[in-house]
Amino acid sequence: MPKFKLYKIMLTGGGTGGHIFPLLAVVQELKRVAKTKGIVNLEFVFAGPKINDKLWLGILQKAGVKVVSVNAGKLRRYSSWQNFVDLAIKTPLGILEALWKVFWNMPDIVFSKGGYGSVPIIIAASIYRVPIIIHESDSVAGLANKKAAKYAKLIALGFPGAENDFPNRETVTTGVPVRTDIAAGSKEIAHQFFRIKGGKPIILIIGGSQGAEAINDFILNNLEELLRYFEIIHLTGGKKFETLGAELKARFGHIDTGGYHPYPFLVEELKEAYAICDIVVARSSATVISEIAAVAKPSILIPLPGAAQDHQRINAYNYAKTGAAIVMEQPNLATHLFIDALRESLENKKLNESMIQAAKKFSKIDAAEKIAEIILENLKT
Repeated sequence: MPKFKLYKIMLTGGGTGGHIFPLLAVVQELKRVAKTKGIVNLEFVFAGPKINDKLWLGILQKAGVKVVSVNAGKLRRYSSWQNFVDLAIKTPLGILEALWKVFWNMPDIVFSKGGYGSVPIIIAASIYRVPIIIHESDSVAGLANKKAAKYAKLIALGFPGAENDFPNRETVTTGVPVRTDIAAGSKEIAHQFFRIKGGKPIILIIGGSQGAEAINDFILNNLEELLRYFEIIHLTGGKKFETLGAELKARFGHIDTGGYHPYPFLVEELKEAYAICDIVVARSSATVISEIAAVAKPSILIPLPGAAQDHQRINAYNYAKTGAAIVMEQPNLATHLFIDALRESLENKKLNESMIQAAKKFSKIDAAEKIAEIILENLKT
């Protein structure tokens, strides 16, 4: 492999945090691992659906990743007139656009995190005979990755068992890539940044990069009771955060909400939130589960009902089988059950320690490094 050649790596996937954070973790490790191999010239391009959120667009650009958008028809599992529009018009046009964009940004390899937006890029790359590596994060494969698998040289898996969704394809279980610094947060910095009052256990509530309306509503509806026992760092998502200040003043002006710390989302400070919290309450995306395991925190997982192929529910129960988490189904959320589960996980020292150890055992903090090695080994030469 010529060490001074410019190697271009194309990334593709969805335009939300669940895809972008793992992609950035891989970019970070690619830069580091490439140096150990004497490869000095790497260039990164993200090609996929248009990223409308300035937060994610800025994060990619800050990491030195060029961003180009390609339209794509959505893959649905239910009958809809939109399926005809997408399959007959948007998808073919998306493939034509991808052929143009891939040609003018001709990569030496494509790394895909899945999602419908990745399909035109993968088809275009296969036509140009560009090597393709796919990563499937979830316990059950997404439809886009199933469709694209035939074009891939190798499929990396986040959860063991997902290989059953890719018969006759080469797979390897790497885990889900997370940022290497996610477990390097400082409690001291966190205490200052979040203005922690102290004296009570701290819950970190994560609804995903776009928030979780049902979890947000449940927390606010029970905030007065929760603050009796806990201090709360709550990542609400941007939409909810816009109206949260007025809502807090209107509903809770009579109580001290100083132990409640809401934020739309955290990027650099997320590691500090993980460092200072005692337990995490979250949806059960593969990325969030992998971060929770990497920081070795007990967790209560609330799967998103109706998620594609019920993947969040399957993720949650697969992780809970290790002993690292408790699963609470959204329809069963009740104040006393939720508080009891939190207190038992924190106050039962034997249970708490066993959850921490199970999370450590599950963690694959080197997933990004393994994927970086795979990508570099399969570069087009």
